[in-house]
Amino acid sequence: MGVPSRATAAKGATLDHEELEALSQSHKVLEQAYSVDSKSPDLVDQIADHSEPTSHNYFFEPYTNAAAGWQAQLVHKQKLLPYPAAITSAYDNMRSGSFSGLLQEIHHAWVSVDNVLFLWDYTRAERFVVFDGIDQTISAVAIAKPIPGVFKAFVKHVLVVATASDMRLVPILYEHSDPVNGAIRLQATKLCISTDDVTVKKIVSTAGGRIFFGGSDGHLHEFVYDATEGMLHQLGWKRKCRKETHTQSLSTYIPSIFRSLTGALSSSHGKIVDLTIDPERHILYVTQEPATIHVYDLLPPGELKLVASKDIHAEAARFCQRNHRTWTSCPEPRLFTTNMTTISSVSVVGRDESASIHAVAVSSTGIRFYLSTFTPGYFSSSSKRPTHLDMSHIRLPPPMLALDDAPEYHVTEGLAPAILTGKSPAYVHKALYRKGVFIAIDGGPDAFDSVVGLCQDLTARHTQDASNKRLMRESISSESCQGKVSDVQELARQASAVHTAPASASSGTKRTFSDMQASSSASSSTEEPPPAMLSELVTQFFEPSRHFLVLTNAGLHIFEKIRPIDHLVRILQGSPIPGKDLSAKLTQFVKCYGRAETCAMLFVVATGEPSPYTMAALQSVFDFGGQPGVAPSGGTPPSGGGSNTTAGATNRFVLTDDMCMSYHHDGLVKFLARILRPFWTTTDHVVADALDHVRVVLFRLQSILATQYASALDHPLTLAEPSRFNAITRTLNAMLTEANPSSLREENAVRAEQFSIRCLYRFTVRALEATSLLVAQPHTATLSLALPELVTTTAGAAACKVLIQKLMADAGHSEELVHQLRDECPLLFTDTDAAECHGFQALDAAATCVTAHDQQVVLAKALEHFRLASQSWTTEAQLSVLESICQAFFGLGYLDGIVELSLACARQLTKPDVAPLRRMAYSGIVQAIQYLTQNDTELPICGATSTTLWTDQEEREAAIGRILGRVLASSDTQLHLIVLTWLYDHDQKKRLVTLKGPRVEAFLQAKDPELLVSQYLVQERYVDAAHVLWTRAQDDHRVIDERVALMSRAASVLAAAQHPAALNALAEVRESLDVLQLQVRQTCDWG
Repeated sequence: MGVPSRATAAKGATLDHEELEALSQSHKVLEQAYSVDSKSPDLVDQIADHSEPTSHNYFFEPYTNAAAGWQAQLVHKQKLLPYPAAITSAYDNMRSGSFSGLLQEIHHAWVSVDNVLFLWDYTRAERFVVFDGIDQTISAVAIAKPIPGVFKAFVKHVLVVATASDMRLVPILYEHSDPVNGAIRLQATKLCISTDDVTVKKIVSTAGGRIFFGGSDGHLHEFVYDATEGMLHQLGWKRKCRKETHTQSLSTYIPSIFRSLTGALSSSHGKIVDLTIDPERHILYVTQEPATIHVYDLLPPGELKLVASKDIHAEAARFCQRNHRTWTSCPEPRLFTTNMTTISSVSVVGRDESASIHAVAVSSTGIRFYLSTFTPGYFSSSSKRPTHLDMSHIRLPPPMLALDDAPEYHVTEGLAPAILTGKSPAYVHKALYRKGVFIAIDGGPDAFDSVVGLCQDLTARHTQDASNKRLMRESISSESCQGKVSDVQELARQASAVHTAPASASSGTKRTFSDMQASSSASSSTEEPPPAMLSELVTQFFEPSRHFLVLTNAGLHIFEKIRPIDHLVRILQGSPIPGKDLSAKLTQFVKCYGRAETCAMLFVVATGEPSPYTMAALQSVFDFGGQPGVAPSGGTPPSGGGSNTTAGATNRFVLTDDMCMSYHHDGLVKFLARILRPFWTTTDHVVADALDHVRVVLFRLQSILATQYASALDHPLTLAEPSRFNAITRTLNAMLTEANPSSLREENAVRAEQFSIRCLYRFTVRALEATSLLVAQPHTATLSLALPELVTTTAGAAACKVLIQKLMADAGHSEELVHQLRDECPLLFTDTDAAECHGFQALDAAATCVTAHDQQVVLAKALEHFRLASQSWTTEAQLSVLESICQAFFGLGYLDGIVELSLACARQLTKPDVAPLRRMAYSGIVQAIQYLTQNDTELPICGATSTTLWTDQEEREAAIGRILGRVLASSDTQLHLIVLTWLYDHDQKKRLVTLKGPRVEAFLQAKDPELLVSQYLVQERYVDAAHVLWTRAQDDHRVIDERVALMSRAASVLAAAQHPAALNALAEVRESLDVLQLQVRQTCDWG
C-alpha cells in the first residue's frame, strides 16, 4: 500500500529512476507552495489599496461570535501577575516617585521607588533583588551590552541607572555564575556621569553597547566610556567616562544653576519622550514634544549623523491636503488644522513586514503615522542608509472600542476609521506596533488604563486572493487592566531557524503550469533578497503563539495573540464529535479562510497530540476537501462537491493547465511545506527540539496518509501527466477527449491527484527518515544540504549514508542501533549499512580472539560484511570509513583483507568522473606497502599496535610479497599501474625486477627497458633479455656507438645461455653486430 518493499529499500540510498521521478514531482509542488508563502503582501501594498469603501475598516466580527467558537485576536492570558509583597510595601511608603519598565534580556522588570531599585524576575514570581546604593530618586533604567575590555568576560549585561543628577553603570552578576538558575547580584562601580540636572526619561542601547538617552532638556546625549586611555585622556582633555551631547543650543553652555532663569532660550526644544532603535537598519528615532521626530544614522559604527527632522503635525496636514480627495482612507486636513498632535511613541517596522515603511508613530489620540526613511522604490537592504523622513499613510483609530456602541451595519461593512469624542481613544500614552499587531494603552490620569488591540484581519484572505487585492482591515479588542501602564513589549522568543528565500508576488488565484514556471524564473533574479514576508497563516505552523507583556504599577499583564489555528482548535473543542453543529461552525470558518487553508490547519490538529477532537479534525479534512476536477475556462476552480462554493477561490496547486486538485490535497501541500519551512533551505544549526517535533508530526502524517489515502497509494507509481505520454498516446487521448471531454478530464484529474498523493507520501516517508537521522545526531558536521536535497537527490541520499556511518561509529556499532535504524529508517538504512555495522562488530571480536586460527576465521567474516557494505560507498565521505577498516586490518596483520576490500570498493567506482575516489580506494594497499618497505610509522594506516608487527626482516619481506602477489593476481589494471609506479618512484627497483607477470613486463617495457632486461636475467630468460637489447639496438635514432654496445650485450647474453634457441638467435645477432661494426669502421675511415 505504497510502502516500499525490502528490495526497494536495498536500493533506497541510490534512488532509482522511479523514486527520483516521484520525489522530484513532490519537491516541485512543495517548492511552489513554499514560494507562494514566502511573499505575503507588503505593508505598503495594504495601505495603498483604496479600491473598496471597506478596505481600511475595523471589524468586531466574527471575533465576538463566542457561540461559534470565536474570540478576540488579543486576549488576556494572565490577568495580573502581582509584584512581590516587598515591592508593594515600598509603593505604600513612597515619598517622591516611582518608575518601572521591562528588561527582557534578563527576563526581569525594574521598579524604582524613590531611590531604591527593585529587579523582579517575572518568570519566578517571588524572586527579586534590591539595590539601594543610590541616594537620589531613580527616573530611568535600561540594559546594555558592555563595551569589550571594560568588564570581565563573564559580565554579559550592565544596567544603566539614571537619577536627577547622574547616570551610572551597574554590572549584572549571577550567583554561582549561573545565568539560568542563579539569582542576580548588582555591583556598584565608579563609571558615572553627571546629567546636569536633566530629568532622564528614556535610555536605549545598541547591539554594540552604545548608550543614548534624552529627557527634559530636549537634547540627545550619549553615555560614553572607553576601554583604553589615549593621549587626550592622559592630557586631561577627555574623560574616560563622559557625556557627549549630539544636539546643541545656546542653553547647553549656560550653567545649570542659571537655566531656570533662561527658560526662553530652551523653550524651542521640547522634552524627549521616546527613543527607538531599528536594529536591522541601524537607525535611531528621537521623538520630541510635541510631535517632532529626528532620524539619526548609526553607521558607520561609532558615528552618529542627523538625517532628517520633521514636525509630524505639519507633515500630516500637508499629507492630507494632497491625498484626501483621492484616498478614501485619508483624513480631512481640518483634523490637523484645528487640533494639536502629540506623538507618544514610535515603533519600528521590520524588514520582514515592509521594504518601504520603516516606522509607525502613534499620537495621543491613537492616530498612526506610517513613515519611511528611504526613497520610494528602493530595494529593502540593511546596508541602504536613510536619507529623509516621509509620511506614507495616516490611519485613524476605530470610532468606537465597545461592541455595544457599534451600529448594526458593522457586521458586514465594519467601521470606517474616525475619531468620535468619548468613544475613540483619547489618552494614548504607550503604544506598540509589530507585525500586524497594534497595542495602544489608553487611559487618563485618574483612571485605570485599557489595552486596545488592533490586529490584522486575515479572515477575508481568500477573497483578497481572488481579486488580487491587499486590504488593510483590522479587528478591534479592548480590555481594562489594573493600574497604570509603564511599559508594553512583545515577549521575545529565541531566534527562529527559519531561512526563507524570496519569491515573486502571487495573487493566490488558480495558476497554470506556465504561470508557475514564469514565476519561478522571476523569483531568482535578485542579488540581495530581503527577508521573506510571511503571513501569520504561514508562521502559525512552525512558530509558537505571540505574547505581549504589559507592565503596570500593580504588576504584569500578559496578552496572547490568537492565531487562526487557535480559533479552529477552539471550535473543535466546543464540538469534538462530527455532526451538524461542528459542520455549521466550520462552514463559517471556511468562509473566512477558504477551504485549502482550513484543510491545512485541520492537518495540524490531526497530526498533533491525541485529543478528543483529533478524529473530528481528520474527518473534517475530507468533509470540506472536495474532489479533484477540471477548471472552467475562466480559471476558477470548481467547488468540488464541498459545502461552500464561495470559498473556492484560493491558492491551488495543479499538475496541468486544466486540472485542479482537491482542497484537501492543496491543504496537504500547504501543511507539508509549512511545517518543513524551518529546514527548507538549510539543516545546519537547527534546534533539536524543533526538529524532533517535526519528526513526530511527519510520523503521524505518514500514518494518516497510509490509512486515509490507501486507495491512492495502491495504484502503481506512474505519472498521469499528458506530457509524459508518447505521440500515439497523446493522439488517442485527444480523440477520446473530443468524444467525451468532461468525463475523461475528470478521470485524468483523479489519476493526477492520486499520483501526486503517492509522490507526497514518498516525500513524507523519506523526510521522516532524514529528520530521524538528524535528531539522532544533532551535533553533526555541516551537511551543506537543505532538507529537500537530503530527501530528493542522490547527493542527499549519500549524505544520509554518511550520517548513518557517523551515528553507528558514535554508538560503537551496537546491534541495538541496527534494529532501531531498521525500524525507523527502512529506506535509508539498507542491508549494506547493517553489513558495515556487523563488520565492525566482527573486527571487535577478532581483536579478542585467543588463537590465530579463530582470529583469521572472524576476520574473514568481517571482510565478507565489509564487501557487502562497500557496494554503497560511492562518495568521498562514505569511502572515508575504508581508512579505519584498513587500519584495523593492518593492526591485526590481515593484509589479505586490505587488498580484497580495496578491490571490492574500486569495483563500484568505474566511471571516469569518480577516478579520484578509485585512487582513494587503493590508498590502504599503498600505505601498507610503504610501511613494510620504508618503516614509515606516520602513515594513517599505522595504529597503536602496527609497530609491534613484522619486526623481523624475513616476516616483513614475506608480507610484502603476499601483498604484491595479491595485487598482481587481480584483474585490476589500474591498481597494477599505481602499485608498480609507487615501487619505481620510491627506489624499489630491485624488488620490481623480482616480480613476475605480463603486467609487470608491460610496465617495465614502457617505463624502463633496462629494468626489464634485469628482470629477464634474474629469471634466466636470456633470449627475452637479448631480444629487448636487440630491439633497442635496431632504433636508427640512437648513435651508432650506443647501438653497437646494445648489440654486443645481446650477443653476450645469448652466448651465456644454454638453450638451442639462444644459439640460433646468437648467429643472427652476431651478423647484425658485424654490420654495425662495419658501419663504425667506415665512419672512422671517412672521418
